[in-house]
Amino acid sequence: SFCTLLRTNRTSRMPAAKVSEEKQEYAERMNRLLDTYSRILFCDLDNVRSKQILNLRRDLRNMDTHMLCGKKTLQKRILQIRAESDSATDADKEMAAKLSKEGENLLVKNLALVFTNKEVSEVSDMLNKHRIKAPARINSISPLDVVVPAGNTGLEPTTTSFFQALSIATKIAKGTVEIVTEKQVLKKGDKCDASTVILLKKLNISPFFYQAEIRFFIEKGLMFTA
Repeated sequence: SFCTLLRTNRTSRMPAAKVSEEKQEYAERMNRLLDTYSRILFCDLDNVRSKQILNLRRDLRNMDTHMLCGKKTLQKRILQIRAESDSATDADKEMAAKLSKEGENLLVKNLALVFTNKEVSEVSDMLNKHRIKAPARINSISPLDVVVPAGNTGLEPTTTSFFQALSIATKIAKGTVEIVTEKQVLKKGDKCDASTVILLKKLNISPFFYQAEIRFFIEKGLMFTA
């Protein structure tokens, strides 16, 4: 049974009985979702804020779709136990095999499981509705190219040092700093340094957008890319 197989790690700081009960309840919930819904969307939640997730969960529930987060090691064990049970379907076995395929660690980090019977496009539309604009943060990885446009910034001449540090050509026009030509300050995959973040903040530029993004989905044991 799940109560037997999902035993508590002895190094846990929580009381053994409590952790065991929580794991069992989690396993029961996940299995209930697996029994009820035909599609599982695996969505990346990197940089998505907790309030954003809370609002998204609410709207997903309204369309009879449910998001499940949690430790990936526990999710993998639940899927494996399910696949090895006497009542396992071919879809159960296929899914467990695909997600535990050697050399491919698919169930990782901030990946949420979204259970639904809706079309993938409908769920995708809902995820897009919860897309929010966000400022650059120090040491965050830029998900896209960022360009500072040419034109008057409205900033005082004392701020020219920020532009110089980023090799942005400027001139003083009517007592304010004007950017002569547009300048790419970040490429996709770059780590945001302090100077770039401060400059973008001064220019009131929030260049990034964050949302839950579908990486792949599984339907009846078959896996599809986004």
